This record gives sequence, structure tokens and C-alpha cells, in this order.
Amino acid sequence: MQRRSRGGWVSCQGASASLPWVKMNKIILRVGKILVECERRNTMMKKVRSFLWFVVISGLASCNLPVQFPSNASVDGIEQQYEAVSALLTQTAQVTWVTPPTPVAQPTRVLSAEMINHTAPAIPDELPVEQTATVPAEPTQRSTPKGGQAIAAPCDLVQPGRPLDVTVPDDTRFHPGEYFSKTWRLVNVGSCPWTREYAAVWFSGNELGLVRSQPLSKEVRSGQTIDITVDMVAPQTPGTYQSNWKLSNPKGDLVGIGPKGDAPFWVRIVVVAVD
Repeated sequence: MQRRSRGGWVSCQGASASLPWVKMNKIILRVGKILVECERRNTMMKKVRSFLWFVVISGLASCNLPVQFPSNASVDGIEQQYEAVSALLTQTAQVTWVTPPTPVAQPTRVLSAEMINHTAPAIPDELPVEQTATVPAEPTQRSTPKGGQAIAAPCDLVQPGRPLDVTVPDDTRFHPGEYFSKTWRLVNVGSCPWTREYAAVWFSGNELGLVRSQPLSKEVRSGQTIDITVDMVAPQTPGTYQSNWKLSNPKGDLVGIGPKGDAPFWVRIVVVAVD
């Protein structure tokens, strides 16, 4: 069989004989392209799977999930491991999600008018001061020892009055030869009364009194007070002078003041020169 061509008549049998080889070549080229495309896609898939594996491992490390995979895992098993990791991540998300509690409103306390008006009792600006009564000195009549038997107080016992120096306080200034009167206040705290036979006598120091003995002007019972006055004169020489005195009973025993009754009561003056 012949067909006409540009160059003349061509045999159809030769053309039909070369047709299978042309189709085969096309198929081979197409298969080759498909293989190349598959290889390229396989390479891309490996890269994508490697990247996804890196992302999954990083996510597991940040979440501290107790899941480990062998380091020598094959590429074919990555897909199964990825599905397992996806399931674990989904489970973790479901477990760790906690619905925050709804805040409960605290009740507001409303103060009533009575509570507002109720206040603490006012504190006065000035607190009352406890008044302490001044009790006059009482003579020591008796003391009770451990045995319960009362012992009488000493017969002669002197206590200084308030004040002791009624006149001429200590270090009073006088001119040479100037006269003055010194007065002491004494309290009888003994058990015996002081009769007129008792006297204030000079005991030691400078003799400033005009007399060495000054009898009492009245009887002083136990618990009573007496003022004893002695007339004196300042020495002629300037300086400081002190005259010590005690109380004498009718027997001539000297009694002083103080806890032991042996301290004298005195007068102390300062004599200054006349300008």
C-alpha cells in the first residue's frame, strides 16, 4: 500500500513498521520523566518529614513529655511516629487544659448607723490624781518581835521636825559680832515626855551661843513638837562657822537625831567682813 507525499509515493508498510518504536520511545521518555518527578518529590518529602520530625522533637522537649524514639528510626517509620506524637500532643492538650474558676464576689459589709455612731469611750484630758494625805509623825510606842511580845520604844528619842531649821538656814551670812537667834524644831518620838528639865546643849564645834544650855520652854509629850531657840552671836573673824547641839535629859544623857539618835543638829553661818 502506498500513500502520496511531497517527495512522491511512500510505502505504508515501512511507516507502519517504525510506528511501535516511536511509541515506545515516548513511553520511555514519559516513564523517565515520571521517575525523575517521583525522585524529586521523594527528596522533598524526606526534607519535609525531617523538618516535621525536628519540630515534633522540639515540641516534646519543651513540653517535657516522657516519650523517646530511637535515633536510628527509618524514614518509613517516621510517619507512624508522627501519628503517635500527634496523638500524645492532643492528649496532653486535653489533660492540661483547666477551666479557670469563676471568681466569687465577696460580700460587702454595710455598716449600720448604730455601728458608725458607736465609738470608744472618750478618754479625759486630765486623769484624776490620787491625793496622798500627809500623816504627822507618830511616836514609836511599841514594836512587835517575832515572839509576839511587845517591846516598849526607847524613852528618849528625837526626830527632826518639818522644817528642822526654822530660822537661819545653813550658810547664812552675818557681819562680825552680829547677833541672831537660831531656832530648831524637834519632835518627841520616844515613850517618855520631855519635861522642863530637858535642855538643848552645845555638843561640839564653834561656840556661837550666848549660853551652852537652853532649857525647854514647856513640857513635850510623846508625839508632840517643840521649837527650841538659842541666842547666838557671829565671831569677829570672817569665815565659816558651825556649832553642833544635842538634847540632854535630866540625867545628863545626850540624845541626837537620826536613825541611831546620835547625830547632832547644828547651825552653820558665814561671817563676812564689813566693806
